[in-house]
Amino acid sequence: MKNEKKRIVVLTGAGISAESGLHTFRDKGGLWDEFPVKEVATPDAWEKDKAKVLHFYNLRRQQVREAEPNKAHYALTELESDFIVNIVTQNVDDLHERAGSKNILHLHGDIKKSRSTVNQHLLYELDQKDIHIGDKCEEGSQLRPHIVWFGEAVPEINNAKKLIEQADCLIIIGTSLEVYPAADLLYYLRGGKPIFLISPEMNHIPDGVTFYQGVATDQVPIIVKKLLNMHDLEATATFKNNFKDNNMSEENKGPYTKVDGKMSDRGIWAAEMDPEAEDKFDKYLHLVAVNKAAKAEIARRELDAIYEELLEDF
Repeated sequence: MKNEKKRIVVLTGAGISAESGLHTFRDKGGLWDEFPVKEVATPDAWEKDKAKVLHFYNLRRQQVREAEPNKAHYALTELESDFIVNIVTQNVDDLHERAGSKNILHLHGDIKKSRSTVNQHLLYELDQKDIHIGDKCEEGSQLRPHIVWFGEAVPEINNAKKLIEQADCLIIIGTSLEVYPAADLLYYLRGGKPIFLISPEMNHIPDGVTFYQGVATDQVPIIVKKLLNMHDLEATATFKNNFKDNNMSEENKGPYTKVDGKMSDRGIWAAEMDPEAEDKFDKYLHLVAVNKAAKAEIARRELDAIYEELLEDF
């Protein structure tokens, strides 16, 4: 019976997009210096000066169109070969989509869409267009950016919580964990499952979180590689365990055990296989290696060393 793929949720914030040249309101320089948050990113700002708000988001949208996905965006797509991956992003750009990620939930909206001011369910793709005064929805109301402004509810927050509740692992990238309600999402991961946090710096690191200090383009590819290797190792350990059960004599079984349904580190390779089974397993490893994109062949001894290293890291 084929094992069900594990689920990874990736929560991304402004830090991952900043490396593609998209600055946030906290950064110095760029559009936010010219347009303070209170003047363009709140419901009051919209009521006060719709033209100014539209002008700001038209400029912002042009910046998004000119930006390109970076190494971190592309690295995350590699996880989809071995895991069910959901991206929950606080960013309003489409860089995850353009990198090739398939399952993306935008918490704070999508700058490349417009929506009705009287019916939030009326959404429109902008493609290469902008929004201007006089652009109206089918019900006759002025169109606005499909953005969750400060002071507005976050409609997708419950869907994000459900995804994280079902996850086996949470990766947090480029967010300060200071903007609520998104900052509370990590607490919906159940059962002490792993949480990895990537950021250049943090004011506070929550309990139970493994912190990787650095920029996303450096750290994300490292974590992705480790997770893919761990997945291969777990699958291989299970396969080898089955080989031992089926191909070894009772006196040669050796002291390997299972912990919580998984192989323990102390006994995975403890027992010797029959020569015929060993030969089959070596051929299996070779097939895994040659059929895995961008991965070198993993010999059995090298596999042991990598596994021990990963146990220390995780």
